[in-house]
Amino acid sequence: SPALAYRLASAAAAEGAQTSLAMRLLYTLVERTRRRVVAEFGVEVELYVSDAQVARLQPVDEAAAAAGVARELGALGHDPWDVGLARADHFSYWRPHIDQISVRSYDFSALLYICEFGADFGGGRLVLHDKEVDHVVLPQAGRLLLFPSGADSLHAVERVTRGSRFAWGC
Repeated sequence: SPALAYRLASAAAAEGAQTSLAMRLLYTLVERTRRRVVAEFGVEVELYVSDAQVARLQPVDEAAAAAGVARELGALGHDPWDVGLARADHFSYWRPHIDQISVRSYDFSALLYICEFGADFGGGRLVLHDKEVDHVVLPQAGRLLLFPSGADSLHAVERVTRGSRFAWGC
């Protein structure tokens, strides 16, 4: 898109070579994801680089989570990669949620899995809660998952039981 090309040129001019390469990769990933949403859903959308993030999910301290203990930096499963800490709230990925409730501008959600279910981590499957039946998605490295962000897409991630689950989202 012209807006993407402009932002990319601006970033390249203002930053060093490594930052410029990282920005080009990020923008390319966001633009390819946007084009895939257009192809799959038949609608033009704008995806925002500012919303793109890599999230690492790890096992949590079950007793602390059940007791509602506040998460602290460095606690088991809670570090700078933790989704709740990144959002500065007490979001728990394993609780059913709707992305558009958190970020009203989201029309579509995209997840690109970076690591492999079973080999790199246990648990961590995505569960899409339908009215009739739940649909389970096994994370596979390189799999891009797209879904509407609204009320019809209630979902959760099963708690990670071992290892680290990395996914890129926007």
